[in-house]
Amino acid sequence: MFVLLAHLWWFILKACFMAMSLRLMWTKSLKVILLKINQLKGWFLPLNNQFVKYNHIFFDLDHTLWDYDRNAAEALQELIDSSGLVVKYPQITTNRFVSTYHQKNRLIWEQYNQNKITKQQLRASRFNLVLQEFGVNDPDLALHFENGFFVLCPSKTHTFPHAHLALNYLSQHYQLHIITNGFDETQAKKMMSSNIDKYFKKVVTSESMGYRKPDSRIFEFAMQEAGAMPSNSLMVGDNIETDIEGAKAVGIDQVLFDPDRVATCQTSTFTISCLSELTKML
Repeated sequence: MFVLLAHLWWFILKACFMAMSLRLMWTKSLKVILLKINQLKGWFLPLNNQFVKYNHIFFDLDHTLWDYDRNAAEALQELIDSSGLVVKYPQITTNRFVSTYHQKNRLIWEQYNQNKITKQQLRASRFNLVLQEFGVNDPDLALHFENGFFVLCPSKTHTFPHAHLALNYLSQHYQLHIITNGFDETQAKKMMSSNIDKYFKKVVTSESMGYRKPDSRIFEFAMQEAGAMPSNSLMVGDNIETDIEGAKAVGIDQVLFDPDRVATCQTSTFTISCLSELTKML
């Protein structure tokens, strides 16, 4: 009886051992299979346990990485002080001048992005429109502000919070690129001044390419330059029309950067309010 029980116990132990071995072999095989699939498709497994197939991340520059509003306000403050603007024209205050500039600049850039005006027309009219809002018709003063702003603003260094943290992390795992509707010389200077140029492989500007976001041709050109495809690319930007809809039209997934949380509906693949979120989702 004792011998029979011993054999039975040994049989049970052997069966358990074989089951555990088979389970271990299956687990290892499954991991190998998934790893091979990931390598073949270029997929990565981020912290949220969802497969994401991105190899290339394209960024907008102004209002996404480089804090245009803050840098512009700082440059305008210096120009206002050096020109004695508020002394010569008491109806102008610094805060009102800066807010009026941002309003007029957004409108005129919308016209530029829609190919309704040229770069030269944008630069020639921008500060004239601002001054006229205060009843000032002074072309020489407008030209002084435009030329000074064109040089001074791109030298400012402010980026959005955690921009360097996010770019440093992402650049170790993905190829990063810029697609911007800005001008060649100013965008290059902005990136160098803020020390973010080192993170990017390709920089595509609308001025050098000849087409502006949301035109599909600038996205297609950028992907060709980067060796990317829509299926393994991601676009990060703040502008729904130019960045999000433009990328969506060519089949690129999108991340809407909405720091003020003003987006009223989900139009993009993802939405973030802080750049640090990119390190968690990718």
